[in-house]
Amino acid sequence: MNRESNTSHEKAMRIACLIAGFIQQTITPKEHDELDEWAGESDDNMLLFEQLTNEVNIGQGLAQMKTANEKEAYRKIRAMLAFKKKT
Repeated sequence: MNRESNTSHEKAMRIACLIAGFIQQTITPKEHDELDEWAGESDDNMLLFEQLTNEVNIGQGLAQMKTANEKEAYRKIRAMLAFKKKT
């Protein structure tokens, strides 16, 4: 990984942590200013922030994660049962 992509990755991780803190209402005023500055840098950043902090989107994402985990567990169990039948 080159220096530029490492810096981009670090910035993305920082913004992700700030957004998580914003959602949980645990960021400091200084961190809130940092997040506001990032969101104001571009329309894309603002749109992403709005999508990630929208309560409806958060609820849908959580429901989707729950469904995905259940589907994955079901798939694994079926695969194990299919394996046992063949032996």
